Amino acid sequence: LIKTTNQSFKIVLLRKISSNNSTINNSTTNNSSINNSKKRIISPHIQIYKFPITAITSITHRITGVILTFGTIIIGLMSIVHVDTLNILVDAFTMNGVFLNRLARLVIVAPFTYHLLAGIRHIIWDKYPELISKVDCERSSKQLIIISIIIIFILTFCIGLSSGNKKKQSIAVCPVTGLTVGSKNQI
Repeated sequence: LIKTTNQSFKIVLLRKISSNNSTINNSTTNNSSINNSKKRIISPHIQIYKFPITAITSITHRITGVILTFGTIIIGLMSIVHVDTLNILVDAFTMNGVFLNRLARLVIVAPFTYHLLAGIRHIIWDKYPELISKVDCERSSKQLIIISIIIIFILTFCIGLSSGNKKKQSIAVCPVTGLTVGSKNQI
């Protein structure tokens, strides 16, 4: 900002600025009319951009949080209306059908595992903010995905393989009621 007492200088400066603005407006109008006549898009569509891996892991972390929240709400509501929620979950994990057993495990294990590991990463970032750089974030995102897949695979497909011929064992005894929690076939 230049302060001057010369009135004529201010008028010349304002005329120059207004003439530049009209030139800019005219060129913009001309370009947009040319683009419209040739049916060009003004900006590229978002699909041409590659999503960064850090954005993908962040969005996945939020989605798994929402899934776990709604899952918890559903289980809570089922418990309120006296549905035997715990036995339903235990039966899902101990059923003889391999596909359904693995599917039930995957539905619960995958969001929980990923969300837990991503949460641990955020706690580490809070404790050590110097680890938050573009290179470190990309590296930790790749590690998060790989470690999540390995743990999800182990928990879903490798632990608890049974032949299906064994009698189902009780899973737990409720300390409050003393009821044995397990298969409906036992009760």
